[in-house]
Amino acid sequence: MSVFESPVDVRNVFAADSPPDYLGNCFLFNTARMPLAELISPSASLGRVAQALRQGAARLDSRAAHNAYALLRLTADLSRVQAVSWGGPSARLG
Repeated sequence: MSVFESPVDVRNVFAADSPPDYLGNCFLFNTARMPLAELISPSASLGRVAQALRQGAARLDSRAAHNAYALLRLTADLSRVQAVSWGGPSARLG
C-alpha cells in the first residue's frame, strides 16, 4: 500500500466564520492511499492518483476537524503531540 500525506488548511472547515485575514494555523493531513502495484504500473493514470487524493481530502470535514481539536484539548502535555507518518526522517528504503 502506498500512502501520501499532505497538510491541508482546514481553518474555514473548522470555523466557517473565521475572517479571511486570520493568520492562525489549523491543518489536518490529507492521507491518500493506493495499492503500490497500481501506483507504479506503467498504465497508472494521473486521473486515478487525483481520485485517491480527492477521496482523502473528502474525509477532512468539520467533524474531523472538531474531533482532532477535542483530542488535543484532552492532551495534558502538548509537547508530546506528533504527527503520525509512515517512515519519518530516519526511514530507509532498502
